[in-house]
Amino acid sequence: MRTTIACLGALAVALVSAPAFADTTPEFTVTGAASIVSDYKFRGISQTNSEPAIQGTLGISHKSGVYVGVWGSSVNSGLYSGSSQEIDIYGGYKKTIGKFGFDVGALYYYYPGSFSGSKTDFIEPYASVNYTYGTTNVKVGGALAPKQGFQTRANLYGYTELAQPIAKTPITLKAHLGYTQSGFGNTFNYLDYSVGSDVAWKQLTFNVSYVGTDAKRFGPLAGLNGFTNVRGKVVVSLTAGF
Repeated sequence: MRTTIACLGALAVALVSAPAFADTTPEFTVTGAASIVSDYKFRGISQTNSEPAIQGTLGISHKSGVYVGVWGSSVNSGLYSGSSQEIDIYGGYKKTIGKFGFDVGALYYYYPGSFSGSKTDFIEPYASVNYTYGTTNVKVGGALAPKQGFQTRANLYGYTELAQPIAKTPITLKAHLGYTQSGFGNTFNYLDYSVGSDVAWKQLTFNVSYVGTDAKRFGPLAGLNGFTNVRGKVVVSLTAGF
């Protein structure tokens, strides 16, 4: 589950050089990053029982807009049927038209080592549109996981995000608001939100955000520490792009 809290901005590495006097866009681009985060919050709820996590990602994109990649994080085994890892395999297509950017794809969430029959793995298609006005970027997106595995019904998630760089500084202000109509073994719906900022320096990005939900003690998603895993808190992360 690729978090929207930890910034995974990475350097692009050209794999194929373009010929002279032709399109200089590289045929393929590789991006990657490694992060440490004080708490892995997915849609406002801790996946590490309020403990730190190590995360990483590696992706390959084609100049046509097609991309594939993998993202991983440590998680709490008590929350994921004995699995202490989450591995997300994703693929999709991106297209920019004027000031608008479009993205469609799908994520497969894999939890290796989970107990036999626990059915923790699932797939989730997603789509988003972003618009750039001056230096401000606004994004609206959603994801729909069909009924599968341990889900009692389809799970719908919608969100909007705002990013605003501060001129002549390495700081970018960020805000996020999301809504979950849950099918992950529960019947409750809730809001999640975050406000924070990125500070970039060379290949490093430091993020500090306040992350919260309007959820209460919602069954297993409240976690081993009950209300702790859905309670609002400050989350910090450090990401190195390569």
